[in-house]
This record gives sequence, structure tokens and C-alpha cells, in this order.
Amino acid sequence: MSDSIAARLGDHHLCSQHVGGDALPACAPTILIGSQPAARVGDRMQCEGPIDTIQLGEPTVLLSGKQAARYGDATAHFGLIDDGHPTVIIGKMTASAKRMRLMERLRLIDAARKKADDLSGEDRERLLDAADRLARNNQSVEHMRLAHDVYNTSDAPEGFRRVTGDDLPPELRNATFESGTGFYAALYQSEIDGHYVLTFRGTEMTTWQDWVMGNSQNIGLPAPQYAQAISLAQQVHAVYGDNLHITGHSLGGGLAGAASLATGVPADTFNAAGVHTNTYLGYGLDPGRADDLINAYRVEGEILTTAQDWLPLPDAAGNVIGLPAVNPDGSPRSNPATEAPRGWRGWANAILNPIGEIAGRTTDQIGEAVERHNGRVVIDGLEAQKSADIRTIEGML
Repeated sequence: MSDSIAARLGDHHLCSQHVGGDALPACAPTILIGSQPAARVGDRMQCEGPIDTIQLGEPTVLLSGKQAARYGDATAHFGLIDDGHPTVIIGKMTASAKRMRLMERLRLIDAARKKADDLSGEDRERLLDAADRLARNNQSVEHMRLAHDVYNTSDAPEGFRRVTGDDLPPELRNATFESGTGFYAALYQSEIDGHYVLTFRGTEMTTWQDWVMGNSQNIGLPAPQYAQAISLAQQVHAVYGDNLHITGHSLGGGLAGAASLATGVPADTFNAAGVHTNTYLGYGLDPGRADDLINAYRVEGEILTTAQDWLPLPDAAGNVIGLPAVNPDGSPRSNPATEAPRGWRGWANAILNPIGEIAGRTTDQIGEAVERHNGRVVIDGLEAQKSADIRTIEGML
């Protein structure tokens, strides 16, 4: 069903973070739909955890001064209302196909968490781990799609819109989203849950400014792009507050990590450049907060992470989450990638004979490691994990 039917007191919602429950009193007590008070934006939803609230509704229909809520509308915990009165339709559902796909995954996650209550030991942990990772990757893969899309200058992936020009609020119309340093960022808004995503572009191989003005940070030199990213993130955060996420890939991931630490806004980064100690100190950033704010995804064997592990370069900030290196169909990539030396003997040889070590890496290995850095491979890895978790959940229900 993709009709935006009216939601009411007692109608159920699915929560991405917890087991969801029903709309709580009072809703709109003087406006009845099918004998129940109408639900609206701002009304509360029961959760097995902190109370959730309705985040989005129909902007053209106000009930006692608040937007009418409907089946498929989003909640603050990145959930969706999955019930309503079948004969009252309010407005039209946006991004309906993508919204319904998300609804099905949320139903699966909800069923898994309920089933886990009847299990114990390893079975319970396995089921909950699959549900939690699927919930996390549902959002993270969308952020990676944005990090991949930001190399374009118009349009947006399914379910999102770019916020540019006159669509920007007045406070951001003079903000720097692009500059001669090679810095580039875009602001997107989800058409499903309404959250905004500040997305930083990564290194462009043909743009010397990115190497000098962004990647110089890796060795402790001043990097104008980091100052620009932090300044822009602070401006955007001042407008959107908690309804904001930050993301980026490669150099863009390094910028996103620094911006997250400067603002306290959660970030997803992908195959990200490391953040140097001098950058932390120069901008007053606390690296101790990184694990709580930043999910740092990295594909197995990709070139930037390998270099940062191998050479005296800083690691990506945040909670490291590994991704498999797979093809679009989920099968493992067949070519082996170059990797950091293993064990003390490997490291000793690399230090004493670096030219020999580099010469020992074949062109194919290095090429594969470079290919694994590509954002498309990151998306394939996230989708492979989602598929594996869906199979686990369906097999245990």
C-alpha cells in the first residue's frame, strides 16, 4: 500500500532504533478520524526506549495548528508510521517506492527484535546483531550514495533532493559550498524522513588543489579545505541542529570527520583520509569523541586505508567498521589487493628495504587496491552486508 492514509491515536509505527509502538495521547482530541483523535507532527509514539515523535506530515493540512500525520510518515528515530485509517487519504506520498522498500526492512528488523526476546545466548546475539547492523546500514548506504553523487553538480539519488540556490535558508545563501582551493560540498534533504546531509566531495585525481590544500593535512601541514569544511558545518548546524548528518568519501571523509568533531553532528565516513594531530590541535577538536560520533567505514584492501596503515600517516577518525570487497552481485572480488606487511618480519623488511617491498607489489595488486577505494565498491559492500543480514533474520524468524 502506498496511499497516505491518515494516522490516529493508537496507530503503530516502526522504529529503526528500538521496537516501535503506538501513537500516544493526546493527539488532536477535537478532530476524530474513524472515532480516534488524529495524529500530527510532534505527537508522541511509544518505543521500547526513549519516546519517539512524529517528524514529518502533510504540510498543506493543519490539524489544530500541526501538520497531519499519515501512513509512511517519518519519526525522529528514523522510523515510519505503518498504520492508519484506510478511507481517509491526506495528500500524496513522496518517494513512495523507496519508502515502501524501507518499510519492509523496518518490519523485518522489528520482527527480529521481538523474536530475540524469546531467544537466549548466541542465537539471541546473532539475531540482534543482524537487526542492528541492517538498521545502521539502511541509513549509511544512503549517505554513501550521496558521497558518490556529490561529484555531480545537479540532481540527487532517489529519495533525496539537493538544497541549492533559493531553496537554501537565508542564513546559508552566502555560505561557501565551493571555492578555488578545490573545496566542494553539497546539502541534501531526505524526501522520506526530512533529515539533511552535509556531504563533502573527496579527492579529484585531476585537481592539484585537492592534493595540496586537502591531503597536505595528512602530514601535518595546514589545509585550507579543513578550515572551510569546519566553518560550513558550523553554519549548517546552526540552522538545522539535530536534524543534520555529515558524510564524505576519501578526502571528503576526512573533512566530514573533522566537521563532525567540530559540531557534535554524527557522521558516516567511507575510506576516509586520516585526521592529523595538528588538525585536532589547530581547531580545538577532541579526538576522544570520535568513536561516539563517527562511523568510519573501510573496504578491505582499499588503497588509502592500506597506505595509512603502512606509512606514518594518521588513521581515519571514528569507530572503524570493515566492509567486504565484493562485486555488484555480492560475490568476492577475484583479484587480490596489495596489503600492509604482516608480522614483525614483514614490517622489518618494509623498513629496511622499502624499494624492494614496493617492487614486490604487482601492478594488478595496486590497481585492485585503487579500485576498491571507489565509492561504488563501498556501496556494493554495504549492500552485501544488508543482504546477509536479511538472510540471517529471515532464516531465524
